[in-house]
Amino acid sequence: MPATMEQMTAAQVTTTTTPTVTYDWENFQINATVIVTPSPEPGGAPTFIDPLIAIPSSTPGRDWIVTWTLSAEGEFEFDAMDGIKIDHEVSLPDEVLILHEPALVDGHFQATFRNHVEEVNSLRYFINIFERSVGARKLVAQFRHDPTIAVVKDPVG
Repeated sequence: MPATMEQMTAAQVTTTTTPTVTYDWENFQINATVIVTPSPEPGGAPTFIDPLIAIPSSTPGRDWIVTWTLSAEGEFEFDAMDGIKIDHEVSLPDEVLILHEPALVDGHFQATFRNHVEEVNSLRYFINIFERSVGARKLVAQFRHDPTIAVVKDPVG
C-alpha cells in the first residue's frame, strides 16, 4: 500500500520538532522536513535537525522527486535561489543523475533524481536559510550535510 502524502501549500506553516521523511511509492515522491531552531545565544547560529533521505533505485521511466520543507521556530526561511544546493564539488555516483536541480516550488524546494546504483552510495547537499528581520533579510546559516542523501538499489520502507 503506498504511503499517503498531504497536499502542501506556500501558506502552510510547519511546526514539527521531529525531522521526517515520507515516501509516496505510487507517485515516486519523497518529502523531507528539516527542523531549524534559533540559538539560545544572542547572535549564535541556529540548530539544524535533518532526516536521512534515501532515494530508492528508479524504475524505467520513473524518477524520484524530493521535496524539502523547512520547519522553523522563529523567523527563518529558505534562500529563494539556493535554499537547497547539491554539492557538485564532490563526485556524484555515476549511476545518479540530477534531472532537475533543486528549485523553490510553492514555498518548498524540489529536485528530481534518477538513481540506478548497484551499491549504496551518497551525495551531499547544502541548506541555506535567511533570518527575516524588519525591512531586511540576512543570511544566517549554511548547514552542510556530509553525506545526507543515500542512494540505494533496494526499496526503503
